Amino acid sequence: MISSGTDQALQNLINAMGPWWGTLEDFVFFGGLVVVVGALTSMYKSGKQGAPVTKLALFSFVAGVLMTSLPAWMDSLSQTAFQTNAPSALTLNPSSNGTGEYATIVTFVFDVLMLVGLIATVKALLLFRDTSEDRSKMGPAIGHLVGGVVALNMKTMLLSLGATVGGVFQTAITKILGG
Repeated sequence: MISSGTDQALQNLINAMGPWWGTLEDFVFFGGLVVVVGALTSMYKSGKQGAPVTKLALFSFVAGVLMTSLPAWMDSLSQTAFQTNAPSALTLNPSSNGTGEYATIVTFVFDVLMLVGLIATVKALLLFRDTSEDRSKMGPAIGHLVGGVVALNMKTMLLSLGATVGGVFQTAITKILGG
C-alpha cells in the first residue's frame, strides 16, 4: 500500500518534470545548430583549401540536421516501430496509466523512461557522427537508437507484448497500465 504522502510527492515531481521536456528539446535543437554550423565551417575551410570534404564533416552535418528536427524524427521512428507517434511531452497523467493505487508510480516511471529515451536517441546521433572516424561505434549507436525508441514508447511496447503473450501476463499488464 502506497502512502498518500509518497503519492503526493511523486505527483508533485511528475508535475515539476513536465515543463522540462520542451526545454530538453530546445537544448537538442540548439546543440544541433552548433553541430551543423561546425560541419559547414569545416566543409567551407576544406573547400577553400582545395581538399575534399571529410567524412566527419558530412556525418556531423547529417547528425546536426537530425538533432534540429528531433521531435519529427522520433515520431517517424516511433511510427515505424510502434505505429504511434512519439510522446511530445511528459504529459502522461495517472488516470491514463490505470486506476490502481500505483498509477502515480507507473506515471513517474514512464516519465523517467521517456527522458532516458530522449537522451539515448540524442546519444545515438552523436555516436553515428563519430562512426566516420571509428567504425566500432556503429554497434553502440544502433543500440542507443533502438533503446531510445523503446524507452520513449515503453507503455505501447508493454501493451503489445502483453497482447502477444496473452493470458495472465496480458491481464496483469492491462491492469497495471490501463487499456
